[in-house]
Amino acid sequence: EALRGEMDAFGVQVGLIEPGAYKTQFTGVALDAVAIPEGSLYADRSRAFNAFIADAEGRGAGDPIVVARKLAKLCDVRRVPIRTLCGPDAWGLELARRIVPFGIRAWLTTWVFKHIVWKRR
Repeated sequence: EALRGEMDAFGVQVGLIEPGAYKTQFTGVALDAVAIPEGSLYADRSRAFNAFIADAEGRGAGDPIVVARKLAKLCDVRRVPIRTLCGPDAWGLELARRIVPFGIRAWLTTWVFKHIVWKRR
């Protein structure tokens, strides 16, 4: 969002595309590129998180061509919106961000990590 303001002075439009989960290998490749140092205090949690993400990635919402088409359409608009959501889960998260108070979202995020993500160790 800060980049949008900075680039506007130069006539460059910046917008965020916020895709939900799609059937790609993007996350897996990115996570594989980051080595988890043995002996790290976070090694177990990092492996559990990576496994959780890999499982979720396989259950993606659909074909990533949807995101590509949306990006292509944005190239033709006069004014790029600050946010462009793609996929039902992206819309669901945005709705939750708007109607659920921050404290409840923070509690829920902590609960999910404690009871779902970290249980994968």
